[in-house]
Amino acid sequence: MILPEGLKESDGSRRRFRRFQVTIPALAWPECLDLDAEDAHEHPMIARSVFIENMSLTGILIVAPTPFYLGTRLIVKFPLGGVDFAVQADIRHIIKMDSAGACYYGHGSQFVRSELIADALPAIAAHLGGLSKNVRILEMAR
Repeated sequence: MILPEGLKESDGSRRRFRRFQVTIPALAWPECLDLDAEDAHEHPMIARSVFIENMSLTGILIVAPTPFYLGTRLIVKFPLGGVDFAVQADIRHIIKMDSAGACYYGHGSQFVRSELIADALPAIAAHLGGLSKNVRILEMAR
């Protein structure tokens, strides 16, 4: 896949790909619960409403009001470009976040290489490529 300019890190960071701030509503649930992604919205006790707060080509930061367990493999369903995608992501670290007096948990999650992410990566790359262009335009305007 040819990546849009600006997606790869060039500053020597330990991360291979640049992260972009996003606000994408999503549903997330542990893969072991074997819930069909098409039916996830019908099971609010299993599939939690979360937000994706940042995204790269290798992972996402999932923000939720209650924590998932470290090491859990999640299925994360989110809309991008008018299409719903469901991907697998392993929780690698958890941070407690406070916002306006409320407590949230940020779950740094790495995508699992699978058919699910292979289907979603072109849309993620296109979305992040568009964000990359907007970031460059804003930086040039300063």
